[in-house]
Amino acid sequence: MYISTTNSNQSFGAAINKQSDTMRYVYAYLEKYKGATSPYGGTKKELSLLNAVDKALKHHPSREIITITTFHKKDYKYGERVRISTTKADFKDVEPCKEGSVGTVLGCIRKVLDPENKDMFNALTGKQYTEAYPEWWNKYIAPIWKSISMSFREKNPPYPHIKDSEYNIYFRNQMDIYDVVG
Repeated sequence: MYISTTNSNQSFGAAINKQSDTMRYVYAYLEKYKGATSPYGGTKKELSLLNAVDKALKHHPSREIITITTFHKKDYKYGERVRISTTKADFKDVEPCKEGSVGTVLGCIRKVLDPENKDMFNALTGKQYTEAYPEWWNKYIAPIWKSISMSFREKNPPYPHIKDSEYNIYFRNQMDIYDVVG
């Protein structure tokens, strides 16, 4: 059963922390280049999708604030990684990325929203809302999922090139890809 998003004039809903240095950078970048044209391409679609994700989160019954930051793993060629956390859980992205790329942050959001990783999303937002997830996901994320799946990723990803389903397995197990493939 879905849990209502309002109760006695008290609003509920999860949200992305837009005040972290990482998210301020992502939003500023997407805003700055939303009107860019070839050969660079614009970010209008990504910005629109990120705003749609933020709006969808506001309809989730959890009140968790999702904080997204980046950090470095000095032992790896592509050492920047994304951390996504709430008061309930803290996960590290396992996919290599280029330093300063917004694609890697969007990719981590994609992984958390991927229905294969629903247990991770539920851990972030609070396991007590697990029953609300299917209805919430179907109503708010499913209509934009194909676009998210295609757009929220690194445009020219570094090695290794593996399928999303494989990255999802490593993400769920919190195993960095370089710890697996060398």
